[in-house]
Amino acid sequence: MALVNCKECEREISSDADTCPHCGYSIKKEREEKESAIGCLIVVFIIIAGFYFWPESSSNEKPWNERDNSTMAYIMAENWVKDRLISPSTAEFPGTLEYRDHISRLPDQIYEIDSYVDSQNQMGAMVRTPFFARIQQTSEDNWKLLELRIE
Repeated sequence: MALVNCKECEREISSDADTCPHCGYSIKKEREEKESAIGCLIVVFIIIAGFYFWPESSSNEKPWNERDNSTMAYIMAENWVKDRLISPSTAEFPGTLEYRDHISRLPDQIYEIDSYVDSQNQMGAMVRTPFFARIQQTSEDNWKLLELRIE
């Protein structure tokens, strides 16, 4: 609680008071008006930010067969490699900053991934195994494995 001056009579009153005990000026009403104005400003800011940051309409987005879907291609290759490992739960692939160097995009939504996986072998030792995958995106959500070599 702090002391503030009443806007009407200029005398000191509690900041928690709803009305001035000296002149009856409604501080609660003034406080509510300020809060309402601040609320309106916040709503306007959110609306403006929404228009600024909202993704463009999907009608302006490129069709799936014109987009670079390298990240998804790598994820699909990881899944196919894991399916063929002795201990898939131990699989560790390159991190997101490194794996982009392992992907080549070819025409017709074909991707080549030349990478590696660290995983446990049948003896329980962690080993690094190179792999090569050639995959093709055949529709928005479908992928086809064209070639997979795990050395």
